[in-house]
Amino acid sequence: MKREMIYGQDRLLATWAADQIGAGGGFSSDVKAIGVEIDGQLAAVTLWDYITQYNCVMSVASDGGRRWMTRDYLYRSFFYPFGQLKLRVATCLVAENNANSMRLCKHIGFKEVGRIPYGSGDHDDIVLCMTKDECRWIAPDIARRTVKITQGVE
Repeated sequence: MKREMIYGQDRLLATWAADQIGAGGGFSSDVKAIGVEIDGQLAAVTLWDYITQYNCVMSVASDGGRRWMTRDYLYRSFFYPFGQLKLRVATCLVAENNANSMRLCKHIGFKEVGRIPYGSGDHDDIVLCMTKDECRWIAPDIARRTVKITQGVE
């Protein structure tokens, strides 16, 4: 199985992700993204949008498989906001009727902190957050890793 990380193609990756997760409005023009190809096929994309001094909105889209979800990919997904941008919080918004996304977010460490009534039209959006201190995917590696893994992502 050949695995390759994709950097520097934010718009292309965001378009693919929007198609996968049904984000009709897509993502902002400032979105940053990485992806992973497995055997030449895009398998997953992580996006960071609405980046502020302390927070970003993080989204993950996949082809429906699970081969993409490795420790290395999760490390890369969380190193960008917490290690490179030095943000304190990553936020996810998940429609209350999206059980698969809720399960994934909670499995990787996000915690429910609130709701946005009718945030997804007929359904509420559930707001989930993870702080840098809570992120098990980068600590304590963040201090030891010296390779800038987010090449092309600024």
